[in-house]
Amino acid sequence: MRCALLAVVVISACPLAAEARDMALTEFCSGQRPPEIARLPAKSRTEFEQQLAERAEEIEIACAQAKLSPKPVHDTADADPTATHTDWNWDARFTPDGRQVVSAGKDLTLRLWDVATGRHLRVIAKVPVRPLWLAISPDGSRIAVSIDTQHIALIDIDSGKEVGRIAPPGKTLNSRRPVIFDGAGRLIAQIDDRTAGIFPPGIDGTPIRLEGHARHILQIAVSDTARLIATGDDGGAVHLWDLETGRRVDSFTAADRSIDGLGFSPDGGKLAVAVDGKVFIRDIGARQTARLITSTWRLGMHGIAFTRDGKGLITARILPELWNAATGEKLRHFGPFSDLTHSLALSPDGKYLLTTHIGSDLRLWEIESGTFFRRFGRDVNPPR
Repeated sequence: MRCALLAVVVISACPLAAEARDMALTEFCSGQRPPEIARLPAKSRTEFEQQLAERAEEIEIACAQAKLSPKPVHDTADADPTATHTDWNWDARFTPDGRQVVSAGKDLTLRLWDVATGRHLRVIAKVPVRPLWLAISPDGSRIAVSIDTQHIALIDIDSGKEVGRIAPPGKTLNSRRPVIFDGAGRLIAQIDDRTAGIFPPGIDGTPIRLEGHARHILQIAVSDTARLIATGDDGGAVHLWDLETGRRVDSFTAADRSIDGLGFSPDGGKLAVAVDGKVFIRDIGARQTARLITSTWRLGMHGIAFTRDGKGLITARILPELWNAATGEKLRHFGPFSDLTHSLALSPDGKYLLTTHIGSDLRLWEIESGTFFRRFGRDVNPPR
């Protein structure tokens, strides 16, 4: 009984019939308690109320989600069964001009979408195994995509042909290897599990090696403004590197857990570090770190980014959320969905948030209002 009631408002393995769930959810969110609670033995009732108190944030989100529509303002999904991913989306990014989106899916396709209309334009390329991370060159001509544990491929967007490859020197254990371009078109990516590199445009030539991690590198961020690269590993260590020389300029340990996300502020003065459901803000000049956000979610984050004005911070866990970057106050969450968010990206003009999920559609949100603005493709297997 307690498990079934708790499943109303939190993610749980205890299913309820839709009618019973909706009725109980309405009672919870109105401040009432379903009559079943009053019939529990005193000890069980006390334990249940304690569980509700411990999950207050999740309950608050569930109640807010109940008021939101799962349909976007502009639902432009094409009925053509080929005009969509057919399995999870791992990553998606805007082209530098903000007019198009490139996505990478578990169906082993890289796809191109029109932002203004939501139209599926074409399949750019097919890859042999899961494309888990992607980046787009600043001139919009090439994609760097991390192909599971095999290699990092450089693909021409127009032709879909592979024009370069970074293959690890030996077996790699890290499947979701980060890749990112700087403003000059250089690719910052892993060379092996514990070493990253700054590769020249076209990835021809010898990379500048970023060596010093004792554990596997999981995250990379770059700031053209500060001329810095940040790398984070699965032991909680973060290193800062000079973008031109590759010289290490700072190191610190954020926690004893894996780094889940890294993101520079637009002015390059701060670095957001996500680890174990927390976000730390590092003042790069002062070399001081303060915890900003703590969440009760049990899963780590899968993306983090400052808003264009630097005043907001967007995180992606079960669902994307917007926080006040100065105070840590949560401003809003995006959408009624409970499928795990895989990645987030901000449009070049700072107006939109793009997210991928355990679902085959991509979702576009207005950051200022939180509005579910547009869907790219269809969610072939929507969450229950």
